[in-house]
Amino acid sequence: MATAKKTTRKSTTKKDLEAKIADLEAKLNKLAAAQDAKPAETAPKPKQSEPAPEPQQAETVSEICEVVQIPAFLARQTDLVNAAAKTKSIIQFKKPQFLSAPEMSNIVEKCSSAGNENITLCERGNSWTFV
Repeated sequence: MATAKKTTRKSTTKKDLEAKIADLEAKLNKLAAAQDAKPAETAPKPKQSEPAPEPQQAETVSEICEVVQIPAFLARQTDLVNAAAKTKSIIQFKKPQFLSAPEMSNIVEKCSSAGNENITLCERGNSWTFV
């Protein structure tokens, strides 16, 4: 007849658990104190962007550059388009993503009506989805 082997397990008493909790609380307090002692990390400052071109700068730019480029996000700013057109320089417009190619005719008309026919358009590209 085989005898069953008894495994004995050390019983954990309430006093043992309280000691373990006290030990963990002491470690936690030590970590919290260390964290408080560290200098607070500051978030990196956002990069300052260049200020948007002002209409009055168009003449100065045209004296230096042969082509005045109007960025896509400013292509519909009538004051800037008119000021650039009055320089009689070649004006290049980058197509905004929110405009279709036919809608660029409005920008061309603004420039032409200000007296400048020296216009180039820059297509930024399109996104196509293939199935």
